[in-house]
Amino acid sequence: MTNAAVLFALLAQIALTLSLYPLLLKRKKAARAAGLVDEQRAPLDDDAWPDPVRQVNNCISNQFASPMLFYVLLLTLFITASVNLLTLVLAWAYVASRAAHAWVHVHSNYVPLRRNLFAGGLVMLIILAGQLLIALL
Repeated sequence: MTNAAVLFALLAQIALTLSLYPLLLKRKKAARAAGLVDEQRAPLDDDAWPDPVRQVNNCISNQFASPMLFYVLLLTLFITASVNLLTLVLAWAYVASRAAHAWVHVHSNYVPLRRNLFAGGLVMLIILAGQLLIALL
């Protein structure tokens, strides 16, 4: 195992984020074709779009919240050569939790399940932060 192996999890999280944009474009196109968009308000107001579009848009926004901590933690662990097997397991588990969270968000949007998936990912971030703290001491 090399220290750089953790970067594949980081790239997977980036790929997840980027993979949501085609879905957003598809749903926006469908909403416009169905006449469901208030074109006057659409540039500045998310409420001008129907719920399926806002679901994906909100999901994309969520990819710029806790995942930012993930990026910082992984890059810092990488830079300090503190990556170990636990780091890799946690990193991939975090990415899996984010992928599952995104799937639920853009499909059923069942909030109790989304909340549990988010909480699981947050626990992994906390453990990664603990790993970094121990490595820096």
